[in-house]
Amino acid sequence: MILDPDYPYIVLSYPYRGAQIELDKSELNGTPIYAAWVSYATGTALAVPKAWTTVPPSFPCLRQP
Repeated sequence: MILDPDYPYIVLSYPYRGAQIELDKSELNGTPIYAAWVSYATGTALAVPKAWTTVPPSFPCLRQP
């Protein structure tokens, strides 16, 4: 069970070349986050402009200067 689910808040939706594009606005620690949901005949894809993650110390080659 998810105690605090993040439901999509669609701020813009439009058809494009046979797919439906939906822009979702959310918030993480006070920072607005946008994502694009693309629904087409055989499925759905999600695009985000940036993903935050922590690189483990065992992979220093992945750290940016």
